[in-house]
Amino acid sequence: MSLFDGLEIFGLSGIKGENLFEDPVEKRKKEKTVQEVKQIHEEDLLFEKNFECPVCDKKFKQWVVRGNKARLVGSDKDLRPHHEHIDSTKYDVVFCNRCGYAALMRYYGPLAKPHRDLLKENIYSKFKPMAEPGMKLSYEDALIRYKMALYNAMCRQAKSSEKAYICLKTGWIYRGMQEQLGEDVPADAPERKELLEKEEESLKNALEGLLIARETETPPIAGMNLTTLDYLLAVLCVRFGRLEDAMKLLQELIRSTSASNAQKEKARDLVLEIRQKMKEKE
Repeated sequence: MSLFDGLEIFGLSGIKGENLFEDPVEKRKKEKTVQEVKQIHEEDLLFEKNFECPVCDKKFKQWVVRGNKARLVGSDKDLRPHHEHIDSTKYDVVFCNRCGYAALMRYYGPLAKPHRDLLKENIYSKFKPMAEPGMKLSYEDALIRYKMALYNAMCRQAKSSEKAYICLKTGWIYRGMQEQLGEDVPADAPERKELLEKEEESLKNALEGLLIARETETPPIAGMNLTTLDYLLAVLCVRFGRLEDAMKLLQELIRSTSASNAQKEKARDLVLEIRQKMKEKE
């Protein structure tokens, strides 16, 4: 006798019900096999998005990250995000290969006529289109786009916060390039040291620009509220030995009524780290 007796009327015959409840061990083995077969690649997390250049009016497509598919798994102290299977930072610059206009996704949009005129005069009139990269951007491709975004921001006299944010993310690109070298390349290898120096130069510029923005601009600054910005500034200050500046920022953050408990806990952890560094310097 079968659990499915009677379903023959639907043309479903010979159904076996012996394995109604699958062995859990065997089930896990099958699931693991399926996961191994369905490996996720960087290209699987991208899609083509339509853009229109605010300088030359060209309509074009660019590969961007699917935000609902790229799973965030953590972040560095300076807020660089880590996603599974992809470095999302590589894809954050929108770039027109006709006129050379480039900007971070956050800032991409209509431009005032004086800004368009500045970009046409300084970039479009001289720009030579480059070979289009493939769907998957290399770090080298991404770096060129970030440099173009920074030059565009400088030419159109963008806010300090925008230029600083580009510098911050450029530093993240250099960090990604170092990670790509792998553990086989020692810390004192010339190529690794050069990339680290360039990362530090970018982050120093980011720190300088964000400090100016904090004094001259109204939050949110580069999409950050004041508590997030202060934590980032403190992290960068610690990196470059400005421990007293970092301590002031963190103490203000801890006293803030708008900071979350999680932000205050991270700030307290960083305060302990700073105190330890100060003791070591004595």
